[in-house]
Amino acid sequence: MSDNDRYAMLIGVSTYDSDAYHDLPPVRADLHYMRAVLESTEIGMYNDCAMVAEPTRAEMLHAIESFLEERQTSETALLYFSGHGEFCEIDNQLYFLTRDTDPADLPGTAVPAEFLERMLQSCRASSKIVLLDCCASGSVVQGWTAKGSADSEERPVPSTLLRPTGVYFITASDALQTASAMAPAGSSLRTSRFTGEIVEGLRSGRIKDSGRTLRMTSSST
Repeated sequence: MSDNDRYAMLIGVSTYDSDAYHDLPPVRADLHYMRAVLESTEIGMYNDCAMVAEPTRAEMLHAIESFLEERQTSETALLYFSGHGEFCEIDNQLYFLTRDTDPADLPGTAVPAEFLERMLQSCRASSKIVLLDCCASGSVVQGWTAKGSADSEERPVPSTLLRPTGVYFITASDALQTASAMAPAGSSLRTSRFTGEIVEGLRSGRIKDSGRTLRMTSSST
């Protein structure tokens, strides 16, 4: 494909070293079909997608940083992640789990949403699209509503990921919601539900109103 101004990086983690996390076979199909629709000259019209499959924490950090730092002001950058996400109540932060994540040490072995925020802030691309197919993915833009009674004095932590301009988030879940690994009804793709809806929507031009799925937040100004 000839170069244009659209660049994408697709990250997927389907297997985990820790027995605390179950494997996610649909992630492999997620990467395959997302790449197909984005690179299609009749649909996404993106340049060849950068693929990061089964990364360790170090590999994922390096890949995201390199990809976003390389973007120019005339370009669109799309970053996609499919895998486990876990919200840590200790620091009120979402973590993207990698192949070598240790559940006893999320800050030291998983990729924090705060890192993604910093990279988006410094990225020069005029338009940045982030697709997150993981549990608790909505917490990156909604902040987190603390558990407890309605009259609790605790208040939601304000979102910090809305600071960068020209950023568009589409997430598979709310802040405390799990993301379904099941394919959409009637689909033969064997992807997760969220990615399946995205792929089918790009193919057909129609996005189903599936209630809690496909949550989009814009921080453009």
